[in-house]
Amino acid sequence: MDDFTLPCPVADECDACGGDVELDVYEADTQVGVVCMTLCGACFDAGRTPRLSCPGAVKRALRHRGHLVDAGMALPEVA
Repeated sequence: MDDFTLPCPVADECDACGGDVELDVYEADTQVGVVCMTLCGACFDAGRTPRLSCPGAVKRALRHRGHLVDAGMALPEVA
């Protein structure tokens, strides 16, 4: 198992259900790019993710990119 830790902050509640236990940050691929999201263990295990509008997904993808840049991580080049 990879010991990679995302530099993204953990929110106060699960983005999918609003729960506040066993929270962790995960990456997810969307049609507009990779986003980070906070999920509780139950939602992660069930594969539940928040419903994102296209503009919402774009905002999350840009915010996630910012987290990676702020942490000094190398980003893939976009064609």
